[in-house]
Amino acid sequence: MKLDLKVSGVVHVPDLDLDAVRAAAKVHGAIVYALPDTGITDRESFFGWFRANVPQDPPLVSARSWDAFRDSIRSGLLDEKPRRFVIVWPNSAAMGPAEERQNALDVLAQIVSDLADTRATRGRTKHVSVLVG
Repeated sequence: MKLDLKVSGVVHVPDLDLDAVRAAAKVHGAIVYALPDTGITDRESFFGWFRANVPQDPPLVSARSWDAFRDSIRSGLLDEKPRRFVIVWPNSAAMGPAEERQNALDVLAQIVSDLADTRATRGRTKHVSVLVG
């Protein structure tokens, strides 16, 4: 598996190797947030995992709003010291229904874009790679 963590965005990687991702991230000084292989099966479990593992501002309190998720995770990562992050979702296909999985991917892509925007971040841009299996 060849990784290019210089590329921001949501990238589908069929042969995800978490150890290789962690090694590449270390070289780039990136923080890795890796969702589990199992257990992310719906919107509630997706939000729950992020609530428990990824910085938020303000804290997520429910799974009702994708807009609230976007704002919370974006602001939480923006406030973190590192400039690079990798989010690994090894078994995204387990999340259903399909439109909820697509909503999750779309919102992650928006977060990546928002954090790369110099104006939106007031010059504090972040580099985010989302690797999806």
